[in-house]
Amino acid sequence: GPSYLVHPNIDPTLLEYFCARVSQLYCGCYETSDPPCTVLDKLEGKGYRVVSQSSDNNCYIWTLHRSP
Repeated sequence: GPSYLVHPNIDPTLLEYFCARVSQLYCGCYETSDPPCTVLDKLEGKGYRVVSQSSDNNCYIWTLHRSP
């Protein structure tokens, strides 16, 4: 970690599940101490799947989707 969760309407139960808190570094983000692989594994267990991935020199970004 840390990993950051970003979504304007993020489910509060996910924030609780990840013990996430408001990031002091990035506006509009929530921070969890879980490493990215753990976050992705946990989200997969909740029915999410990766639909795209991007990266630059400093970070990786995954976009996930869950069918209703």
